[in-house]
Amino acid sequence: MKVEDWKRHNKGWVAKLDGIDQREEVQALTNAEIAVDPEVLPALSGDEFYWRELIGMKVVTTQGYDLGLVDDLLETGSNDVLVVKANLKDAFGQKERLIPFLYEQVVINVDREAQRIEVDWDPGF
Repeated sequence: MKVEDWKRHNKGWVAKLDGIDQREEVQALTNAEIAVDPEVLPALSGDEFYWRELIGMKVVTTQGYDLGLVDDLLETGSNDVLVVKANLKDAFGQKERLIPFLYEQVVINVDREAQRIEVDWDPGF
């Protein structure tokens, strides 16, 4: 289906789908998930990333400490935040960390090929 128009609404999105005009048809699709074929998305520059690219990447500190994997991202208004989860509590007692996605300040490098994000972040924080 083709998305004719869309807008943010509360914590979600409202979309107008091409050819769906009757109230009953719309109600049948309420709360449906919408997927977009990644091949139709525009290419990004080297320092831009789609969230879907970052989810699942390994996160390590500049000193080589493994913090875990990106499980999700949060939009805070000022900057996006990586939700990084470890399989088990680490030596610092952490199982989940919220790391601001501040490129070149906190996020030093994102290696798409290696599926690895290097951060300047204190593992004890």
